[in-house]
Amino acid sequence: MKFPEFKYEYRRWFVATTTFLSVGTSIGFVQYAFQAFVIPLEEEFGWSRTQINLSLSLGIASSLISPLAGRFLDKYGSTKIMSLSLLLVTIGFFMRGSMNELWELYLSSILLYVGIPGATQLPLGKLMGLWFPKIRGRMIGFTMAGNNFSAVVTVPIATFIILASGWRSAFFILGVATFVVLLLVLIFIRDDKNTDFKTIAKNESKKGTSKDYELSEAMKTGAFWFLVSGMTLQQFARTTVVIQNVGLIVYLQLF
Repeated sequence: MKFPEFKYEYRRWFVATTTFLSVGTSIGFVQYAFQAFVIPLEEEFGWSRTQINLSLSLGIASSLISPLAGRFLDKYGSTKIMSLSLLLVTIGFFMRGSMNELWELYLSSILLYVGIPGATQLPLGKLMGLWFPKIRGRMIGFTMAGNNFSAVVTVPIATFIILASGWRSAFFILGVATFVVLLLVLIFIRDDKNTDFKTIAKNESKKGTSKDYELSEAMKTGAFWFLVSGMTLQQFARTTVVIQNVGLIVYLQLF
């Protein structure tokens, strides 16, 4: 698919916006919005809260797949890894919309969590560094804000859809929304050698760039392990505290 002939200044904002949406839909729909489905799943199947929330522990799949996803990102580029990751998330939502057994919830959870790294943090840093070399930190903050934005909007959206048309339809709609973002990735995301933005970015960037580390070198540094520990611990906070806030759903069902 040929990249639209936008000027560089406009191109990179399409890249940033698409990345923002990828982060928001992947993390927001998979993790934050899940709390809206807990009570409907309990009522539909009689599963316990423990059985349903056990699917959240499968979020460890994100940590396990991240090194492999990072390797593929370097080898095949952001477009392919993001689109493949979003495809896994889409399939996971469609599977949840048609599930009837508890194991299907767990299998779909694995697909969803495997898709998160390649649709969020991994390509985000690379893309913002390439397209916004002078303000890379600021743009990484902007695109990662898709995570926080999704925390605000995804639960009300999912709740409204569930109350309007049922939890199965809600999962299918989330899958369709994710697929739309996948199409945007195919259209706008580029970091391959055939585009000319790398040359432009190099001309814009400041002299004296920081050293690039191989994985084996990075693993010997304290900073690497601090980052790994921080990302792992914040995942526990997200899945054990934030996602358990089902009071809003109870309130809406009562009133």
